[in-house]
Amino acid sequence: MPSYTHHLSLASPPELSHQDSSPNTAVAIDPQGDLLLNVSFYNDLCQQYRVSVSVLRDQSSYFGVLLDSTKFSEGIAVESKLVDLKKLHEDMNNVSLEELPSVTVSDIGVGSRATGELCESAFRLCLQILHDSPELPVGKKARVRFVCAVLAHYAEVFAVLPAVSKYYRRCWQDRISRSYDPFATKATETSIRQELYIGLLLGLPHTVEVNSAALIVLGSGSWFDAHDDSNIADNDGYPWDYLTGGVEEELAYRRHCVVKSISSIQDYFIAAYSSRGSQCKLRYDSSLACDAFQLGEMLRFFTRKGTLNMQCTLSGEHDKPQAYRGSLLDLLKAMKECPTYQVDRNHTHCGLRAGFLPRLRAIDPERQGLCLQCWRNDRKNESWLENPSKGAWFYGVYMWDRKKGVRSPCAIHRKAKKFYTASQRDWTEDKPS
Repeated sequence: MPSYTHHLSLASPPELSHQDSSPNTAVAIDPQGDLLLNVSFYNDLCQQYRVSVSVLRDQSSYFGVLLDSTKFSEGIAVESKLVDLKKLHEDMNNVSLEELPSVTVSDIGVGSRATGELCESAFRLCLQILHDSPELPVGKKARVRFVCAVLAHYAEVFAVLPAVSKYYRRCWQDRISRSYDPFATKATETSIRQELYIGLLLGLPHTVEVNSAALIVLGSGSWFDAHDDSNIADNDGYPWDYLTGGVEEELAYRRHCVVKSISSIQDYFIAAYSSRGSQCKLRYDSSLACDAFQLGEMLRFFTRKGTLNMQCTLSGEHDKPQAYRGSLLDLLKAMKECPTYQVDRNHTHCGLRAGFLPRLRAIDPERQGLCLQCWRNDRKNESWLENPSKGAWFYGVYMWDRKKGVRSPCAIHRKAKKFYTASQRDWTEDKPS
């Protein structure tokens, strides 16, 4: 988070921009406002706003402290100047901009200089919401989404989240966030992160759950190795590039757990067909040949799909393969393409596909996003990363529980956590006694 500095000016206001330093260019957030707020987004991009001292004090704890008339020099000086102005003018409408006290907030630009105009739009919108006179952002969806993400950032920085959240829910949530489905469109990581950032700060449960799940499915370029926190890069560009509060690490770990769960199904079938036990249920003389045939075909299928890498270990020269970095839905779709193999016409129900597809249906990464209620109320217990189940999970029990159903969404989340964070997964169909 950038550092924010402020100073008070009772003389001429600071330069407003690199082109025009006239105070007449001030944006009238409140035409009867009694304070000039000078804001610099970058060194050469500044803007001045006419605002109400009382509104800023009441709505923002940041400005409440800065403009406190009894504690700090800025607030004391502003109050003194206003007392003098009220003696000279009965109506604040008659006060010229040059006479008003001013406060400067510096260096609040987000990201690069190229986004300065959008940052100014977001800050202006924030002030308009506080003064109950907002103008809805217009333009392409990507532009509006960026403005709203920066708006959420400013709402946090200047401690006005309740006011901005209330207005966003009432006026824009359906238009911007609820109409956005990252699974129905080819969403980019940036757009998903912006939506998730908005949802986390403004308290939008559906937005958080859907977009955190989308980020788990899509993956992130910054997640070099999801189970190693030291490899998650901290990007100091835009605030949504690295989600703070443990969210970034949690989502990276959840993806790692989902990938491990998918891998465990593949490992189960390879181990089963590599064992001495017979997998063919027909008990024919050709059953041993059937198992050998099925093992060879599944190894060829997994290798062709890139989920299995068979290497000779004698020389020790081979590098450890990298974790899968593509879409998890694409991975599941590819694995579900396994054909039905038959060693001969008598073995119609043998092979990988009959048992593989039902087990793959237990994997649902698009439903493993953050539950905002669980995350806020009991993060220590609900977090996969901080409190994994570490126990054993049984496919037979899972199939039995599916028939009974689960009542609450949070109970579903806990069952999912027990599965994905288990230390051992038993994919046999038998229910343990």
